Amino acid sequence: MTFEEIRDVLKSQSDYELGLQDQAYSSRAGQIVDDHVRRGVLLSSMYIQARAEHAAQDLTERANILLRKLREVATALPVSFDDEFVKQAAFFLENQLGSQRTHIIGLHARGPRASLGQMDYTATAEMHLSKAMEQNVARFGGAVKLMVAETMRTKQVSVPSVSVSVVGNQNIVQAGVAGNATVIFTAEKVAALREALVGFRKAIEAAPELPTTLRDEMIEVVADADRVLISEQPNQLKLVGYFGTLSIAVQTIAALQPAWEAVKVPLRALGFII
Repeated sequence: MTFEEIRDVLKSQSDYELGLQDQAYSSRAGQIVDDHVRRGVLLSSMYIQARAEHAAQDLTERANILLRKLREVATALPVSFDDEFVKQAAFFLENQLGSQRTHIIGLHARGPRASLGQMDYTATAEMHLSKAMEQNVARFGGAVKLMVAETMRTKQVSVPSVSVSVVGNQNIVQAGVAGNATVIFTAEKVAALREALVGFRKAIEAAPELPTTLRDEMIEVVADADRVLISEQPNQLKLVGYFGTLSIAVQTIAALQPAWEAVKVPLRALGFII
């Protein structure tokens, strides 16, 4: 598989964790505000500097998330590693981080502002973000090359592309590696999975500890997965992305564990390893 073919899976996997990072950003920003209020130095130069440094640190965290998700997706899928893959992956990471930089500036603007002489609240943050952006982009190329080398060593051999075909006239879709089917979509198995997803969605809606934003995002992912499942030829890569995202989301939410385990049963029956 080329990088273009895994782009959507990588983006869906990254978007979820980057959304969680927004919550971490807001939490830390609130702590900085509270700390400076307590010390009586809110809207001071120290506050401006602390918020700017936090914004830059957050951008680096987001760069690390992007690199980690690239490694996970490239390890899980049969990727063709070549110079073009390295080039496109680094370009993707740079573009995504640029979008995150703009996003952080928007988050930063929500906090109490201060302008003291030559030290402006927004300009100081933008200066720190520009430096962090430059440093992270500079390491992307080398990081991708290292990731490719480590992944190839782990896999030992080059993994062939996934093949997808419709079997006979029974509307059974097979997806596998080098002709060996690993995922078989049948009406019965798909129906069982969709029924489990209904129960999982109800559990999401009823979970009291879920923040509203996270609940809405998880429900949206469930709906997206269901739409793929009812299509004529379900896209295996999209489903890997959707169910992988949900698997990460439920890890720390005890109330969703029973319903998620119920989803995993038909997933395994289909041939997915989540």
